[in-house]
Amino acid sequence: MAMHWEVLPFLFIGALVSVAPIIVGFTFVRVNANRIGQPGWLWAFLTIPLGWIAILAYLVVRAITPTRI
Repeated sequence: MAMHWEVLPFLFIGALVSVAPIIVGFTFVRVNANRIGQPGWLWAFLTIPLGWIAILAYLVVRAITPTRI
């Protein structure tokens, strides 16, 4: 069975699109949400099922809510 090398870029892009929001959610979003007084763990776990939609929602909520220090 031969390897079809023409699908390799699509596999890489698919993995990047599906894994990158989880990495961003558990690094940037969680830390930033905790810093401004929001539940960071909740925002981070929302990136698992929702991906980029959760990150976009976090950025919108962050922009319209006041910061609690």
